[in-house]
Amino acid sequence: MKRFIIITIFTILLFDINAQTKEFSIGLGFSSTLPFQQTIGHGLGYSITPFLNAKYSRHEILLGPDLYFIGSSFNKESYPLIIGGQGEYRYHFLKKNKKHNFFLNTTIQYVQYQNTCLFAKPYNYVDLSVCFDYGGELLKQKSLINTYGLGVQCNFLKRFYAYSIIGLGFNYSQLNELDGRQFGDGNRINFIGTFRLGLSFSLFKSSKADT
Repeated sequence: MKRFIIITIFTILLFDINAQTKEFSIGLGFSSTLPFQQTIGHGLGYSITPFLNAKYSRHEILLGPDLYFIGSSFNKESYPLIIGGQGEYRYHFLKKNKKHNFFLNTTIQYVQYQNTCLFAKPYNYVDLSVCFDYGGELLKQKSLINTYGLGVQCNFLKRFYAYSIIGLGFNYSQLNELDGRQFGDGNRINFIGTFRLGLSFSLFKSSKADT
C-alpha cells in the first residue's frame, strides 16, 4: 500500500500536463488534527504538527512531526510528550494565485505509545506507579493511519495560507497487552475520521512559463 501511494504521487508530479505555468515554492507552517475513532484504552486525542511544505504547480507535499501533549504541559515527568510523524500529499484544483482554493489530500501518520491507567505515555516509558484499578487497558500500541480528504484553502497577504480538511480512512494498529491479558493483543483495522486546521507561510517562490 505504501509503495503504491508513493509511486502514484511521483507519477502525478512527473506527468502534470494540464498546468500552463510551473510554479515552485517552499514554506513552513503548523496544523492541528482531531481524530474521530473507537480506541482501546485511552486515546491520544488531538495532535499539533509543525511542518515543511513544497509546492510544484498544483501539487503539494508536507512533512512534519505529530506532537501529542498529554495532560499538563508543566509536568513533563508525569505527562511526557508523545511524538509521531506525518506526511501529506495534496492536489489543488485551481491555480495558486486564487484567493480561495480547493484540494484533495491523502495523509499518512505513524505513532507508537503506551496506555497506562489514566492517560497515554511514550512507547518505551517506564512507569513505576502503574496501577490496575481504573479499568484502563495497559498496552503498547503502534498505529499507521491513512486518510483521504477534501480541503479548502484561503490565501492572504500573498504568502499566508489558512486551510481546513475533513478526511476519512483507516487506522492499522498493532497491540501488545502489558498486564498479561490477551484482550488487546493482535492487529486491528479501525475506521477513522479526521478534522484538521492549519496555517502555512511561503518562504520562497519561483515560477516559469512552459515553452
